[in-house]
Amino acid sequence: MTQTLLLFFSSGFVLGIFHAFDADHVVAINTLITKSKNILSTLKISLFWGLGHSLTLLITALIVFLFLGSLPEKISLFFEFVVGLILIYLGLSSFHSNLESSLKKISGHKKSFGIGIAHGLAGSGVIILFFLTRLNTLSEIIFYVFIFGIGSILGMGLIALSFHYFFNILSKKKLLPTSIIQKIVASISVVVGFYMLVSIIWLY
Repeated sequence: MTQTLLLFFSSGFVLGIFHAFDADHVVAINTLITKSKNILSTLKISLFWGLGHSLTLLITALIVFLFLGSLPEKISLFFEFVVGLILIYLGLSSFHSNLESSLKKISGHKKSFGIGIAHGLAGSGVIILFFLTRLNTLSEIIFYVFIFGIGSILGMGLIALSFHYFFNILSKKKLLPTSIIQKIVASISVVVGFYMLVSIIWLY
């Protein structure tokens, strides 16, 4: 492996960490961890988000590399639209008892895995274009997605833990009740979701 390629793979790890900090990722994971009871549950939620995200990114990259050559923009935008709808649904579930009860039937890490899958599809266009123009073999692509995925899992873990402790401090010091924290995060989720939908509709 040449020094340039090694540097490129290293950058994939760093990019994966920063990718986790995208606004829609942060909002989605925080909407889930407000109902998390402990650190282990919080880490599971962030881990399964990263696994779902990495899985779909890998599958999409392989399909594009082997068959398509590039990812059509309309497909990527469609999944971004889906992510917007998911954020709205997650937010509204905190305000609507029927929606919340339906979500409770699904475990937190399963919900996180599904949301990670949607995020992987929605944000795959730019990422795949970036590394497909620099990598030439299937093994290089698989390895890059693996490194990128580890970075995104680490980044999401840092986000989830940071907010977990932050929410606990607010709750334990009685600055804000847990129910109010959940409603605030849920409201942000709805706003970000609507913003994504409006942005896509306005552009196209």
